[in-house]
Amino acid sequence: MIQGKPPKEKKAIRKQTIERWQKMWEEEVEESWTKQLIPDLRKRYWREFGETNYYITQVLTGHGCFQDYLRRIRKVDTETCPNCEKVDTAAHTILECER
Repeated sequence: MIQGKPPKEKKAIRKQTIERWQKMWEEEVEESWTKQLIPDLRKRYWREFGETNYYITQVLTGHGCFQDYLRRIRKVDTETCPNCEKVDTAAHTILECER
């Protein structure tokens, strides 16, 4: 735990943690949607803009109003996009669909 340590020491410990996290991220064999969006966790962590909100979290995780996810959790019967009949994933919604 880094509570009670001086700010410079806390930042150094945090930097080491982020470096370890990045190494694990790079060594992960399975490609994911989130990994495509955020290849370098260090840049994402240390940025000074762009807060994460409800909608960004849905896109990053793929859990939300996407038909493929809703079908997996048995909320809907189909994984197809209501607008173009392709599989509706976060990637589809952000990158492909005209809606």
